[in-house]
Amino acid sequence: GPDTDEPVDEDWLFTWYEYAGKVSNEDLQRLWGQVLAGEFKSPGSCSLRTLAFLRGLSKSEAELISKVAPFVLGGSIFRRDDKYLEERGLDFQVFLSLQEIGVIAPGSMLSLTVTSVLPNRFVNLLKARKKCLMLEHEDKTRELKLPCYPLSAIGQELMSLGAFEADMEFMRKVGESIVGEGYKVRLGDWEPAPDNMVNLSNLQEIKAAE
Repeated sequence: GPDTDEPVDEDWLFTWYEYAGKVSNEDLQRLWGQVLAGEFKSPGSCSLRTLAFLRGLSKSEAELISKVAPFVLGGSIFRRDDKYLEERGLDFQVFLSLQEIGVIAPGSMLSLTVTSVLPNRFVNLLKARKKCLMLEHEDKTRELKLPCYPLSAIGQELMSLGAFEADMEFMRKVGESIVGEGYKVRLGDWEPAPDNMVNLSNLQEIKAAE
């Protein structure tokens, strides 16, 4: 691909052609196209296991995945505003189905514990597709517990493949609830930088909900 010198694995390509060639549904074809594009962009981003998983997806399962993708943040779907999710057709049944097919990790009511990535003060990034929430607190020992549906490894891989846009309103709502617990939260853009670093831009502070 243009970004790397690493070629796409031949076995992977062969498997992709074999699987994608059998797909007649337009939405699914688009998904397979995005998978291929993603693999050329960064080889190794989609495992053969995930290809096999995609092959077994029905049209309605693929739609569920597309539906839930804009709400993925930090590898989870946070349950800070169930009503907002339900209004968008994402009720408990949807999450149960996603758990059954293996996109969401087993154990329905889980929480994510967010701790600091820096030694001297609390800082953490919750990343969505191209957007992120940056959390800060003076107390480096703080632990933030967020109720969520965590994605499985395959789920995380799938969400990084499609051309999904993050739901900004949902991110803002999650941010507001974290502000309510005494953190400074900023919403902005991120992109990967060399050496596993990230570049942040357009960071804007989120105020507490009215």
